[in-house]
Amino acid sequence: MKDTFQHGFRYSFPIRTESVCLYKITYSIPVNGNVSVSICKPPDILIKKLVDNQPQAKGTYSITWDGVDSQGKIVSEANDYIIKVEFTSGGKTITRNGNITVDFVKRERKDPF
Repeated sequence: MKDTFQHGFRYSFPIRTESVCLYKITYSIPVNGNVSVSICKPPDILIKKLVDNQPQAKGTYSITWDGVDSQGKIVSEANDYIIKVEFTSGGKTITRNGNITVDFVKRERKDPF
């Protein structure tokens, strides 16, 4: 497997609602394999696992993070967070990290339903 694993972390303008800010994360994988995507607080503290060792076919994928941690709470501070994308195929794992800046934090989450 060539090390051609790519990912992008673009979100020019996060989508904001009254209580949530959404961040779109896009990544591409070169061949079929398993993917994990996590949001971490530096240095490497897990905030939320968005994709957990999921089999995926070669291609480009987009997922959305709503700024909520694994306990369903909105992250408590505006900060830079790490996006960790791990791709495994043929017994080899490649990890790529990127940054996402949370600059809009509401203390209370309101469900739209």
